[in-house]
Amino acid sequence: EVAGFTVMIMEGNAWQVYNADKYLMKRYNVVAGAMKQLFNAKSLCGRLEDGGCHSYIIQDANKNYYVIAEGFDSVEDAAQFIADMSSKITFRLPLDQPFVYRTIRL
Repeated sequence: EVAGFTVMIMEGNAWQVYNADKYLMKRYNVVAGAMKQLFNAKSLCGRLEDGGCHSYIIQDANKNYYVIAEGFDSVEDAAQFIADMSSKITFRLPLDQPFVYRTIRL
């Protein structure tokens, strides 16, 4: 439980692979989608950006792509974003429950 909200937190090494020129990867990343193909991840990332999110994509060592709706410096801010997501994102996400990916390295 973080800031009064129940939030799943995943931790690992990840590298930013898309939109690094616009948004820097943060320590706490709100994952809106997890995919095996970069093409699909880019599509979701674009939809999130069109909706006003500072979206980017990170990749782990297993070549999984995580579409980040927004990145934060604190886990509390990430948890609050997840709690408010339904008012910020108007379309259905591929994940039933968004979660926080805490990057070990930046």
